[in-house]
Amino acid sequence: MAGVGSGGWDVSRRTVLRCLGSAATAASTVVTGCLDHGEPGSVEVDGWPQYGFDADNTAHRNDVSAPVDDANVEWRFETGGRVLSSPSVVDDVVYVGSWDGHLYAVDAISGDLEWRYRVHGEEDVEGDWRSGMARRVGSSPAFVDDTVLFTAWNGYLYALDAADGGMVWSHRLDSLLRSSPKVYGGTVYVGDWRGDVHAFDVGGGGGGGGRLWSYDSGADHVYSTPCVAEAGDRAVVCFGVTYSDDGERGMEAEGGGFHAVDAESGDELWRFDGLGTVTSSPAVTDGDVVFGDWRGRVHVVDVKSGEERWTVEFDDAVTSSSSVADGRGFVGDDSGVFRCIELADGSVEWETHLNGELYTSRPSSTTDAVYVGCMDGVLHALDVHDGSILWTLETGDAVRSRPAIVDGQLCYGSGDGAVYMLEEG
Repeated sequence: MAGVGSGGWDVSRRTVLRCLGSAATAASTVVTGCLDHGEPGSVEVDGWPQYGFDADNTAHRNDVSAPVDDANVEWRFETGGRVLSSPSVVDDVVYVGSWDGHLYAVDAISGDLEWRYRVHGEEDVEGDWRSGMARRVGSSPAFVDDTVLFTAWNGYLYALDAADGGMVWSHRLDSLLRSSPKVYGGTVYVGDWRGDVHAFDVGGGGGGGGRLWSYDSGADHVYSTPCVAEAGDRAVVCFGVTYSDDGERGMEAEGGGFHAVDAESGDELWRFDGLGTVTSSPAVTDGDVVFGDWRGRVHVVDVKSGEERWTVEFDDAVTSSSSVADGRGFVGDDSGVFRCIELADGSVEWETHLNGELYTSRPSSTTDAVYVGCMDGVLHALDVHDGSILWTLETGDAVRSRPAIVDGQLCYGSGDGAVYMLEEG
């Protein structure tokens, strides 16, 4: 087990009692057992286990609903910093990071704190670039095999016991980490601020954290969260890259690219260069990968061959990620125009003009509605069929957190420092 310096955790009395409960109770759910880790991929997880919901980053659920007609705030949990992290929700526990330097586990029913883990601070890690910002947890956690994985700006990938927040393993990468971990099978994939993507063994039983491979993209940064798509007899890791000398907001020169590597070996399969900066996290559906760039284009590429099917021009930079399902993609541009695109040919089915910018927005969807936050602090629910606004809810700052959809509820974070749980109004 790797050392954790002065990182540490606070555990609520409820969590201690949960861990001391009967063996029968501990065996009945995923998160109530203490340090009970199964084989990688052996536990079927219900809920919203990681960024984008699944390995494909579809951010879509067709098996549950979320507030449609109206929404009420069921509870609001305050942290000490901005919440850009997109929550994961598993077995009535919300896992979410904050810029105050903590990963939180919150009871999804009551909104009470279960436990929190404090990451290494600037006093723990040397290097000027870490100063002041090192303890930000902006990434979205991933839940697998009773373990919560997340990254922090201090350059660490952490694996915590989901029951009580105790350390399972950690790995230090000599780089800022803003990409969220993506879990596929027994492997976790993460990009770093030096342009590399790494694969680590999740390692049920506490023996994980070993690096399997690293891929050097040749770019400066990997900001986007990878997706992992099955393509024939192999799995493919797809992600965008950025260059730091690209001018303001990446809108000039050779700003970025898009890469695909073999999930098992890390070998490059195909790549696109000469794009605008790509901070959009890709999503895969029906063998196609969808992503945007800062020159205002949305691309659809065959994930197996790397052949570009089409691009569609937007009015402004597409820093937003997308939600995809049923042959459609839901994505916005920075000017606040949100569109539903037919993925077969790139035609626009509908568009809605929102008042706030959609800078790095992260929508989620169901068969009834698509949910997206804006820089003006407003979360919108849009009808998936025509884009009409069903309802809005205002927070105190920008909403860049991707909503998690669980059992008729919606959970997301805000720049005002709070985590919100909504239910049907």
